[in-house]
Amino acid sequence: MSIIELKNLNVHYGEIPALESVNVSIENGELVSIIGPNGSGKSTLFKAVLNLLDYSGEIKFKGKSSKNQFNKIGYMPQSSDVDVNFPITVQEVVEQSQLGKRFSKKKVSDAIQNVQLEGLEERNISELSGGQLQRVFLARALAQDSDLIILDEPFSNTDAITEESLLILIKDLVKEGKTVLMSTHNLKQAQEISTKIVLLNKTVVCYGSPKDVCTKEHLLETFRQNILISSETGDITLSDHHHH
Repeated sequence: MSIIELKNLNVHYGEIPALESVNVSIENGELVSIIGPNGSGKSTLFKAVLNLLDYSGEIKFKGKSSKNQFNKIGYMPQSSDVDVNFPITVQEVVEQSQLGKRFSKKKVSDAIQNVQLEGLEERNISELSGGQLQRVFLARALAQDSDLIILDEPFSNTDAITEESLLILIKDLVKEGKTVLMSTHNLKQAQEISTKIVLLNKTVVCYGSPKDVCTKEHLLETFRQNILISSETGDITLSDHHHH
């Protein structure tokens, strides 16, 4: 049974197409990574699923239109989208997960424990390190107790230790039967942990198992130039010489 289905999804910013005829169906319990160059529409796709922007086409969550169900989806935004100067505590951020639901104190405290932030509940988010901030927003996504969790670049601006603990958490979620959809720049890591990978550049270039998707041809078509993969971090960088 597919938990989320995108059919002929299109998003425009004014005249500019951000996503064009995107078709993707994601099964329950998968870990799907979305990979593509900057500006390829990864965050836009997430925001459409969460009904945060206008789109045409169809998005179904558990077989029904996602429009009335977006508060049932756990979401961790990109850290650059977060206004860290907003006066709000760790506890208050995680409690936002309970809007529109029966408030569960236990879900909030479990999530804070799960990401190892106990003791920091009353701390203002402006006082946190980048890694702690990522964990706060992951805790908010977890506390929604959704079967689908969307993570927008969860590893950007994190140190190696935070990344390692986030990875363990993500793998545990999948073991528990949750579905995780995330965008990442780390191709090597995506290949290791994902059940499926979407190569996206405004439309789906390729979708399938890491082995089938991550071929040189598909990557070249997605990034439109040669890419180098850092042997240290696994991150994708574009190589300078264009490919004609």
